[in-house]
Amino acid sequence: MTTIDVLYIRNFRKLESSNYNSEGFSMKSYLDLKELQAKVGELPFLPSVLTQLLQLNKEDESYFDQVILLARKDPSISTLILKMANSTTLSSTAKIVTLPRAMSRIGTHCIAGYMAAVGVTRVFIPVDEEHKLLWKHSIETATIAEFLAVEMPELKVDKGMAYLCGLLHDIGRFVMFDTAPKALEDTASSSWSSAQELPKVEKKILGYDHSEVGLMACKHWKLPKIICNVVRGHHMYSIFSTKNVLEEVRHLMLIIQFSDFISVNISKHPEWLELPANQLEAKIKEFCVHKLWESIRLPMEALSMELPVLMKSSRIMTQSIGCS
Repeated sequence: MTTIDVLYIRNFRKLESSNYNSEGFSMKSYLDLKELQAKVGELPFLPSVLTQLLQLNKEDESYFDQVILLARKDPSISTLILKMANSTTLSSTAKIVTLPRAMSRIGTHCIAGYMAAVGVTRVFIPVDEEHKLLWKHSIETATIAEFLAVEMPELKVDKGMAYLCGLLHDIGRFVMFDTAPKALEDTASSSWSSAQELPKVEKKILGYDHSEVGLMACKHWKLPKIICNVVRGHHMYSIFSTKNVLEEVRHLMLIIQFSDFISVNISKHPEWLELPANQLEAKIKEFCVHKLWESIRLPMEALSMELPVLMKSSRIMTQSIGCS
């Protein structure tokens, strides 16, 4: 049995036959998981440029050239790459006008993340405010996760994979925008205060949470198993110490979960970014570290120093895909 099968079977929960859940919320207004699965099966497939990107081998010597070829197939992606390469966050005044130079400046792994973001926005077009907030959170999580992957080399997490999983970790919420808007409306960001609380709110009202829906979408799109694992398990905080889960999955999951906590708390408390680094570090330690992670070395000092810059970079990316 694979890791994803273990997670899926152990945690998949069906709704009870009653019209009301244990908390007294009427469930007549919501789709059950079986109905949702049928809706997920009707979702359009991810753009071919993204599916081809996911199939590339990063260890291949021609990976850089293959990514350039994919980017050139899509004018909107090419435009975004050039825009990002010439953004004020990168330390050069020389204007970049070609894709190869743009990719050299930004880094191939970052390009893959940008291409993924553009691809997913074509399936889940950001329209209302709650949708845009979700995109903002996903990009922030991806940006922080990439930074942590670099700052925690002992975990051996690929920074490109960290970015991609950060971007896609809440894909179930995106799916709910299209397939179950009433469910999403009743579990909006104003109804929960932390990343840990969200799945509890969803299960209380709906009987299932967005990670279950996300796994359905991942299987529909045939995404790599490691992404499926992160999407399904990103609210399972004991995974890091669960020995029967692959180390690769456990380490990546820790980075995504920590990044998720930070992004949610910053969205609730934007004033944190105005604090001196030592005070910001104290806030992160108090509110963003799960009790099960207390023995893990987390790069607090570097993170607190760099977080305002990471959030600025995230804002530029968010604006670039129309979610400002």
